[in-house]
Amino acid sequence: MKTLSVLLLLTCSLGLHAQELPLRDPTRPADWAARETPGEVDALRLEAIKRGPEGRPLATINGNNLHLGQEIRGLRLVRIGATSVLLEGAEGRQELRLTPGVQRPSAPGGN
Repeated sequence: MKTLSVLLLLTCSLGLHAQELPLRDPTRPADWAARETPGEVDALRLEAIKRGPEGRPLATINGNNLHLGQEIRGLRLVRIGATSVLLEGAEGRQELRLTPGVQRPSAPGGN
């Protein structure tokens, strides 16, 4: 019984330690971090433009879904276009565009 308790304690402590370790993408090359520059890591990226459940336009920027008027990193979303968005902040305006290779999905039932 004592051996079982010790094994259980070790298993639980290993599980807690594993939760502290960051998960790494096994498909990412080993030197991936060395190739990223600080500007690329901190840059805002427009990932998608779509309509939310209520039909309002929605922009996905760095994994965050934003509606008009919402903010990210101190910049307010002021316009959502077909392939770009406009952010406005204290230092002026910034336009983000979808990557040229990204295509907008057509509306369901559309041509």
